[in-house]
Amino acid sequence: MKRTRIRTKWELPRRTKVPLRVTQSTELEQLKRRLLTQRLATAIDEADLRPAYLRAANDAASLAWLTPYPLLFLPTLFEEKAEEAKRRTERQRRIKSSQLVVIA
Repeated sequence: MKRTRIRTKWELPRRTKVPLRVTQSTELEQLKRRLLTQRLATAIDEADLRPAYLRAANDAASLAWLTPYPLLFLPTLFEEKAEEAKRRTERQRRIKSSQLVVIA
């Protein structure tokens, strides 16, 4: 008696190559680290920007990972997130430095 294997519609054929996102993951981390290092080098005197840029890099990497070409999208996403983080940090500095008077 010969065994016949029934293929379901969601099953991949055996010889189909599945793209490995593992290599993309490590390449994405390397690119993220390189972009972050470059950005931090421009903001040496601004220590309060470091955590904001790190958050921006992680957010950008997370968003890039959802796209079909994460390595292509990461630089632009990181630039946008980093600029937004810089504006937010500068706004927080202005608020902290301003003397708010509370009238009781």
